Amino acid sequence: MRALSPLALIFILLCGCSNLAVFEPEAIEERLSYDDRLESPIKRSVADGASLENGRVISRKKITVDRLEDGFSLLSIDGGYAIAADLKGGLILYDPAGASKRFALAEAIEAAATDGSIIVAVSKTNACRVINIADSKTLFFSREKPVIAISDKPAKPLIGKKQAIIPTLDGKLLVVDRGAMRIVKEIVVGDEEFFGNIVFLSEYDGHIIAAVDGRALSIAPNGAQKSREIETRTIAPFSDGLYMFARDGSVWRVNAELETLATKRLPYARFIAASEKNGAIWAVEQSGYVVKFTDNLQNAKIYEMPDSIDAPIYIDNRGAWRYDKLVGWR
Repeated sequence: MRALSPLALIFILLCGCSNLAVFEPEAIEERLSYDDRLESPIKRSVADGASLENGRVISRKKITVDRLEDGFSLLSIDGGYAIAADLKGGLILYDPAGASKRFALAEAIEAAATDGSIIVAVSKTNACRVINIADSKTLFFSREKPVIAISDKPAKPLIGKKQAIIPTLDGKLLVVDRGAMRIVKEIVVGDEEFFGNIVFLSEYDGHIIAAVDGRALSIAPNGAQKSREIETRTIAPFSDGLYMFARDGSVWRVNAELETLATKRLPYARFIAASEKNGAIWAVEQSGYVVKFTDNLQNAKIYEMPDSIDAPIYIDNRGAWRYDKLVGWR
């Protein structure tokens, strides 16, 4: 059995696990090795990429920025635009041509997205705003309920042609009309006081899918809602369905209405990230394993990583970048 590092144990405690039982695979396919190395360690990881300590960015998406300014970390990449923020309220937008524009806000930004016309941002104090890029004016502002603690990877806003959907840190979706710049609907996904922020928000098969740690919600084009209670660790949309990874080691492949298409459980596995390669789903387990799922989740091959996950990681179809090294998918 692989021993957990002190940081990993703290992670488990903070995530609300009721005991310290760890994942103990019965059989290991092989022990993986590091295949590549970065020029600098990962400083912060988000869904769209990772910021290195030297300012470089790694991502599966293409951007023109070569290096972020000192003190800034990547928040998102949308259509060639990149948004980075510091801890003092600074925000920088990098456009596809390589130009940048700076914004100075009153508080640090936790999550942001852009369509090239506006920036939608959520601050650490749960202040939600829409900024017009051309003149830097705030078009919409709403200060939501302050929170005590949040997940380390809050979801970024979702921007459409007519509406922007803002995932708040207290578990709500604010639907903002882009013409009137006002809230037209509030949707409560969860109401937990600790770690209750929206952790996933995306459009999938015409539906809006949102989740907090404990509940997932699907909103159909006609407004109909379906929810599912699940202690969510990770949600990821792949080519054959939406994959949901729970705290008890369960994995579900579901459709846009959150109906089960396939399921598999590996007791005590705590999956923290997942990616797809050649039809296989690769999921990283907190204590230092990778599980390769094939055959509609029914075949699970387990690989041992060189180390447990005690540092920020970024995962894409190449493999998992841990600290400054890559464990590649086979």
